Amino acid sequence: MATARVKRAKAKAVPVDGDHVRQLLQASQAAHRNAKMLRLGKNAAQAAVVLKRAADLRVEALQVDPTRRSPAWEEEQRVTAVGRDTHEDLMAFYREKGAL
Repeated sequence: MATARVKRAKAKAVPVDGDHVRQLLQASQAAHRNAKMLRLGKNAAQAAVVLKRAADLRVEALQVDPTRRSPAWEEEQRVTAVGRDTHEDLMAFYREKGAL
């Protein structure tokens, strides 16, 4: 039992590179916007590729910061409605579209 607590404490103590997380989330958002423009331009195949990239970047950000301690996660909360979790909403969208 004590060992599990020590492991959790060590996991929490690992520093998070907030700038890297921010860059990944910003790149994901940019790819998401590009996918939308491609879809509107009737280029569905390329839009799907770019949407997959957006999803992959978001997954990578979560791998870098699995506890979402970086301020970058909170900064992006303005992307969706108040009370909604932007990350969870986008991940659900990517699953729905087959990008994950």
